[in-house]
Amino acid sequence: MEIERKFLINNFPNNLTCIKTAIVSQGYVSIIPEVRIRSYEYDNNSKEYVLTIKGDGNLSRNEIEICIDEKTFNEILEIIAKPLIKKDYRKYQLPDGLMLECSQVDKDSATEFMYAEIEFENEKQAKTFIVLDFLGKEITNCPEYKMKNYWNHTRNL
Repeated sequence: MEIERKFLINNFPNNLTCIKTAIVSQGYVSIIPEVRIRSYEYDNNSKEYVLTIKGDGNLSRNEIEICIDEKTFNEILEIIAKPLIKKDYRKYQLPDGLMLECSQVDKDSATEFMYAEIEFENEKQAKTFIVLDFLGKEITNCPEYKMKNYWNHTRNL
């Protein structure tokens, strides 16, 4: 189960310590049900490949993540046959122990935007979270900011 809130941001936070950075490439096999692949290229030159299946929902939804190898990733990429979404990804630990994940999507494109998301252990924790000053408009319930819809809109599916 994934429980998260999502916010627009203007910049990566400069008052928090970044604990992980990566370039993420993301594409969709299917929008309904949501089936996507991602590659993570970390600063230490390591790579990770993930296949994710997500259920419907906004604040909470089912999520299955499966680590895959590079060969499988590339085979799925051939099936997708569309340009991948590129993200500059950074992860920060918040003072309360929660993790803040920030992404700059399709940098230098007409559709570029930045968002931050915070995952929670339960819905009560998510609903009582005090929003940090630098977080902008909450987009947890905005369908236009779901990455599958962004993919569909920008990749002309």
